[in-house]
Amino acid sequence: MVMYSITGRLWRGCNLTRKYERLCVSLKTMMESVAPDWHIGIVVSRAASSAILRHRIPTHVAWMPRQRGAYRAHPHIATCGGVTAVFYSEYTYARDTAVLACRTIQRGDNATVMFGDPLYIDGPHTSRTYPFVFVDRDDTAYMTPQEEACGALVIYRAMRFPDTWEPIVTVAEDFPALSPTLMRSGDHYYIAATDARTRELCIFIAKEISGPWTRMQQTFPALRCAGSPFVQNHVLYLPIREERTSYVTLYRATLTPQMIILHPQTSISLWRSSFRALQTVSVGTSFYAFDILTRACFNNVLARYGARLLHAARTRFVPTIYL
Repeated sequence: MVMYSITGRLWRGCNLTRKYERLCVSLKTMMESVAPDWHIGIVVSRAASSAILRHRIPTHVAWMPRQRGAYRAHPHIATCGGVTAVFYSEYTYARDTAVLACRTIQRGDNATVMFGDPLYIDGPHTSRTYPFVFVDRDDTAYMTPQEEACGALVIYRAMRFPDTWEPIVTVAEDFPALSPTLMRSGDHYYIAATDARTRELCIFIAKEISGPWTRMQQTFPALRCAGSPFVQNHVLYLPIREERTSYVTLYRATLTPQMIILHPQTSISLWRSSFRALQTVSVGTSFYAFDILTRACFNNVLARYGARLLHAARTRFVPTIYL
């Protein structure tokens, strides 16, 4: 009876109910906002554009090496000066920030892919995602990264491909661009970018990359570029992701100084049930790349919320006993 009385008084004195509720709320919040887990896959193909048009991405994929506590997304493949590189954004969970990076790639034996060491891009300091690269006919590389934070659309030129870039022209001052994509059709250059405020796909046109650039009147609501344009059988295809969708649709694009025509052609489907979304497709000469959202890894969840849980464990969940 004495032992029961002491135990009961200790239990009643512990402030456990409120702390248990806080623990449940924190765990519920953590699981509802699970950290994403994107992976970049690269496929070796002599006819990459034809493979993309077959509606499905094949299963023989070379996955970019993973880094613990981070994910990589928005791949773009470009070849300049005989060097092929894949550009991407790298997000670190612990720092809660992203940087632009790239890796050189080469074809190995049996259609494998050999990755070079990661290089962090020097140039677009305000950009953290969508490092789209366009190589012109004179073998000069240009980048149009997503810089909606600074509210401007800027074109960069490669000083030393693939990791050193310099700004050369500002296309639009007051335009928070999402997924800006530079392309050439005929004698004109075009940039397709979505306005972050209105979520409308807008088109800019110029005779030279150095400008002047003019915004066309046509807009396309709820559309966003999702990779590199490519030409197949004299038809220009533009990967586009529609709002609130988890896949990429190839649009047949007709670009003229007078009118822009976009017509949906086919959707690129996923081939595994564990893959939840596809957001970028980039077609190169003998490679093509894509990024896949898989089920979140619990290690990444802990990396993202580890500091929060540690603080909570030290300040909230330690029982306080009143004698």
